[in-house]
Amino acid sequence: MLSVSFASAVDISEFNPPKGFDEGFGESMDYDDYSIVIEDYDTDFDKDLFKGDNFNHITVKGMMAEFNDTFHDEVGAMELIKIGKEHHVVKCKYDGDDASKISDCVKYLKEFNRKNNLNPEKIK
Repeated sequence: MLSVSFASAVDISEFNPPKGFDEGFGESMDYDDYSIVIEDYDTDFDKDLFKGDNFNHITVKGMMAEFNDTFHDEVGAMELIKIGKEHHVVKCKYDGDDASKISDCVKYLKEFNRKNNLNPEKIK
């Protein structure tokens, strides 16, 4: 069972990485051109995070949102989780524009969730 104090920031190194990813030194877990990050989520400030725009096309599929960000030249998937009383976004991204890598990101997020007993929330 994972317990987190009242601090709003979450340290990625406290989580178990998917197979092949490093232990999360710094702010992300990395494997080749893939990375997993956990970011704070503010309901008011980030309310449009899962909607996308002309440069960041997002497709929501239940508990996960797949993205193709042409402005930042990255693709991937992200989800909303709750740790303690705080919401966070867990994002797996691939550094490049190969949209076929989105499915790998979905697979890595599912493994991350399973290894850390995390249950993503439905994206509205």
